[in-house]
Amino acid sequence: MALIFVISDFLMLFLAEVIAIVLRFWIIGTFDDLTKLWRLLFFIPMTMIIYFSRGLYPAIGVSPVEELRRLFSSTTISFFIITSVSFWFPSILNYSRLIFIVGWIFSFAFVQLGRWFLRFIGGKAGFWGEPVLIMGGGLETWQLLRFLNKNPHIGLKPSLVVITNNSDLVYDGNVPVFHLKKLTEFDEFLQNNFVHINSALLVSNETSEDIKSAILDEQRLKFSHVIVVLNFGRVGNLGLVPYDLEGLMGLEVKQHLLAITDKVLKRIIDVAVSLFALFCAAPLITILGAIVRLESPGPIFYSHQRIGQNGRKFNVLKFRTMRQDADAVLQSYLEQNPEAMEEWKSCRKLKFDPRVTRIGRFLRKSSLDEIPQIVNVLKGEMSLVGPRPIVEDEIELYQEGFKLYTKVLPGITGLWQVSGRNDTTYSERVRLDEYYVRNWSIWLDIYIIFRTIVILMNRNGAY
Repeated sequence: MALIFVISDFLMLFLAEVIAIVLRFWIIGTFDDLTKLWRLLFFIPMTMIIYFSRGLYPAIGVSPVEELRRLFSSTTISFFIITSVSFWFPSILNYSRLIFIVGWIFSFAFVQLGRWFLRFIGGKAGFWGEPVLIMGGGLETWQLLRFLNKNPHIGLKPSLVVITNNSDLVYDGNVPVFHLKKLTEFDEFLQNNFVHINSALLVSNETSEDIKSAILDEQRLKFSHVIVVLNFGRVGNLGLVPYDLEGLMGLEVKQHLLAITDKVLKRIIDVAVSLFALFCAAPLITILGAIVRLESPGPIFYSHQRIGQNGRKFNVLKFRTMRQDADAVLQSYLEQNPEAMEEWKSCRKLKFDPRVTRIGRFLRKSSLDEIPQIVNVLKGEMSLVGPRPIVEDEIELYQEGFKLYTKVLPGITGLWQVSGRNDTTYSERVRLDEYYVRNWSIWLDIYIIFRTIVILMNRNGAY
């Protein structure tokens, strides 16, 4: 897996530099830089050495957000070094600053996209992932197992589940289960059947102290990598920083929501990206508006009251995708279709909605109906990334999660959209919103924006 990433990163970094030089040719009109491309080749292995020092080969078990942060910082350091060499030793590396800037942006983006593509293909094909043993036996063990099976791109492939208690939970899957009674029997069982497993996930809350000691003791059960899985309840996991306090482990919980600099940076990104997007999308907005008006009489845009940060109400903007008599059509349809009524109660959406026009279906499928929300972002009512804005009737469905929801601005995109969108249940949507608020950081926002672009390309889960 590390070798696959090494090859991919090399090719993506090389491609990024070639594109940067070609773009400069279009601007300046000379290909002199291309003849000196070989001089940049030392930069690629230097960058990859920095990647290696940051634990990016093979980056097994590293969260996508953390990998994104490491790749960005490592690529930035590498380009700072090469820019300095170009400045102090122009005879060795005399390149345009434009090439360095464009190359830096493309290198970071291409390497990340290449890694996501490899994980996706590897996960589908079944060759991606480190075989791991999961030890526990309670509800958290089964949740962890289902999560890893559902997300093979993480790189932890469950190969054996060890039950350490008298749990009566049953998992309907293809992973072997071993009920642990004696450690001696377990050691022999591993040697005879699963000698290839070198990593273990230890669910701390569901494992006794003697079993923990045996797993963590290198002389007894020889696992080269042991990950202790802890459940801290409502603590944001992405904000945890470990501290060694003379043998005691301390965990700092970072509260990015309280960091003024992070909030200001988020707002700057919102405004800058929104202005650029509005400028680029102006012709498209005009064309789509005309089509909406031609197909169905009525206004081009649809405004609906939603609840935002601190419980403040505002009107969210969208292209109109429904008929003028939408409410009456919906009521009649739900009364005549009990299954549709259950679907509506479950997620407040219908896969086959009779209210939606033909252009409306296209706009929803492509998510183009949400382009006007750029105006909401510029007004400070929404953010590019955040929980989906809800209506007053949904407060009851959020229950305790509503307090967390009101701590941030709702967003055009968010974890819900990149985690299945309309294919997820409403309770899962609430859980994802809670996770976002507790773990919010600039890097989580950047990760979601990257993922949104990928999701929009294949349009899965949109209707």
